[in-house]
Amino acid sequence: MGRRKMSIWRKLYITYERNPVFYLSVLLVILGILTAIMIPLENGKLKKAEAESVKKKESVKKESSSTSTTTGQVQTEEPVLVPADPVAVFSNAVFIGDSRMKGFYTYSDISNYCNNFAVYEGLDVGDFDSEKFAGESGDQTVFEYLTDKNYDKVFLMQGINELGWPSVDSFISQYQEDIEKIQTLCPNAKIYLMQIINVTKEKSDSDSYINRTRIRQYNRAIKALCDGENIIWINLNKELSEDGYLISEATTDGVHLTSQYAQVMFEEILQFFTEHPDGMDIKEEETTTEASSTEEETTTTGSVADQMVTEGEAIE
Repeated sequence: MGRRKMSIWRKLYITYERNPVFYLSVLLVILGILTAIMIPLENGKLKKAEAESVKKKESVKKESSSTSTTTGQVQTEEPVLVPADPVAVFSNAVFIGDSRMKGFYTYSDISNYCNNFAVYEGLDVGDFDSEKFAGESGDQTVFEYLTDKNYDKVFLMQGINELGWPSVDSFISQYQEDIEKIQTLCPNAKIYLMQIINVTKEKSDSDSYINRTRIRQYNRAIKALCDGENIIWINLNKELSEDGYLISEATTDGVHLTSQYAQVMFEEILQFFTEHPDGMDIKEEETTTEASSTEEETTTTGSVADQMVTEGEAIE
């Protein structure tokens, strides 16, 4: 009988049994070659996929830009605001003002960062070189207190006591004179004119001169003194007022702030420096319509006074 022919697989198996190390080495070599071939192919696929993804994103951006341009709506990213450091803002500042400023000093966190205050009840812009308050070196006038100081910020809050003056012009003329004197005494300081805070509706309706109309007239005139670089306006009524009046819960007498809202005032000032890290707010052209000269000089009460000032010309 003829000899049966051995299959190739049987031969390979017998050879493997005799020398398995050789075959394992060959297998590893083959696997290495395949790996060397496949890795570049896979990398190429990944790079191609990444390139296509980038192109897709750029295409979406272009379409978005094109759409916003067509509709007239330019899409811009909101800047990320870094909260202002109160130590940096207030440590070399001085605050000047009347009883409202005194309450701010007494009840808010400002005293943790600044101890430079020239304040007393009843202070008006005509008192800066005459009336004396209890300063750090005994009784001093405002100008005496500022002498030989090198403050980098001067905060002024004036106007509520002057609402009964004969005219807005007489108040502004004296205020401007005071500001120029302060600039001489503190030549390196920026001067911040703080908005006259509103009074409550009840107070406005019942008082012949401490009312919403007069406050708006005075605030417009004060704001006009500001150039946004050396003399800067700070709005305080955004969080303290509603519908043009001081929030009723923010006060016990219709005029002066409670401790809670003195702190709100502190936070409003700090927010200004968060939004304006350089401490400046370049003045924009007014687009409002000024009241007539008759309205500017008239003092009336309550709702009649309110009717004299339209919403378009109001500075809240």
